[in-house]
Amino acid sequence: MSSDRGRLGEFLKEVISWRWDEFCKAEKDNAYTGYQSTVFSLVRVCSEGRLGGIRLAIDRVDGKIETPIRIEYPKIYFLYPNATSVAELPEGEPKTVKSEIEVYKPEPEDESTLATISLRETLNKLADYPRVTVQLILQKKLETERMIRDGGITPKDAPLVKSVIAANLLHLAEKSNFEAITEIFDQIDGKLVETIRILGDDIYLTQYMLMASAGAVKNKDGVYQLDATEVTKIWKEKLSK
Repeated sequence: MSSDRGRLGEFLKEVISWRWDEFCKAEKDNAYTGYQSTVFSLVRVCSEGRLGGIRLAIDRVDGKIETPIRIEYPKIYFLYPNATSVAELPEGEPKTVKSEIEVYKPEPEDESTLATISLRETLNKLADYPRVTVQLILQKKLETERMIRDGGITPKDAPLVKSVIAANLLHLAEKSNFEAITEIFDQIDGKLVETIRILGDDIYLTQYMLMASAGAVKNKDGVYQLDATEVTKIWKEKLSK
């Protein structure tokens, strides 16, 4: 699967699978380059519970969450205010005419947009664990840093970098940070559908015949009305171009 992360994003993807003690040691190692140091700074920002950094890290590893778009076009109806009857349908035609209702169906996701073994999946899995797990991860992170600072032996069960990042996001949400709560909804459930309506309201064309066209039915005002699906379809095709 190809990637468009770039070298910083690829290095970040590598770093999130390190143990926290490995990260802490690398963070102080002058052998790493400037761009690698930038990645370390981002991870450190995430570990301090700063939402902007966490959001950036997830986007750079997993890609931004796409916002599903639904485009609505105005429908066209014929109104027959003077009609007292409806023309018969030709022989063999169905007796009722159903309006075409456009239902939003999202396009299937390809592999590049699916959450795999990365930050987004880590967040999903951690969100299913008991709440105490978040606190244990953050406590173990602090313990690991303290042992490194004091020159002791680092714990073998030091958390992974990606676990620390995900735990910080969940911790922010537990503290009633509204932006963090919104971010978790977006990351786990996906963004809400945004509707774009083209040209505004539906269009009603008045016809003054005494007999309404076949398929017309009375609307709530008692006036015969026909859903001009073919005309709507033609308009939709023209507007989509």
